[in-house]
Amino acid sequence: TMAALYIALRAAVHIEMPIKHFCRSARPIDFAPMVQPMIQTPDHSSFPSGHAIEVFAAATVFARLVTGLGPKEAMTNADNDGRMGTLAFKLALRIASNRSVAGVHFPIDSASGAVIGCALGEALYRIACGDDDFPDVVNVSFDLVPEADPPFDLTLPWLRSMLPDDAPGHLEPSDDTIFGKLWDDADSEWNEI
Repeated sequence: TMAALYIALRAAVHIEMPIKHFCRSARPIDFAPMVQPMIQTPDHSSFPSGHAIEVFAAATVFARLVTGLGPKEAMTNADNDGRMGTLAFKLALRIASNRSVAGVHFPIDSASGAVIGCALGEALYRIACGDDDFPDVVNVSFDLVPEADPPFDLTLPWLRSMLPDDAPGHLEPSDDTIFGKLWDDADSEWNEI
């Protein structure tokens, strides 16, 4: 399980950094000297949040291993599996949101990172199962809110509404690849519990 999560995190870093270098988005402190970040502000782009990509990819992989549910279903189901899967996404939401609270990200950074992370986690699951039908393209919408309303913030219901459909059913890991074998071993760990 730890090896599968490690691979998800390493894949996230390899995906997020080129996107950040391409976007070159300024950090909150670059817009106003009144912003006093609680932690050191990284030098690279604010958009998208790398922490959000990483934790939502890990949450998706974890939910798949523990419950068999994809991210959309894990955040929707009210049964025991759904509640267990949702815990990983609640933790990921907390980590991503705290980056905005700390003053180093905007909520839109975390929201886009969450979508990318969930798509990455689903893609890794499909790779492990030998399914080459990857997640659909996602068009993310950040609707403007009236002046009197609170500004946009990342929430799990918003994220669920942005995600494409989960991979169908419970696919079986493929022993034809190293990652498929690793996923099968991790899946076995949870079946023993």
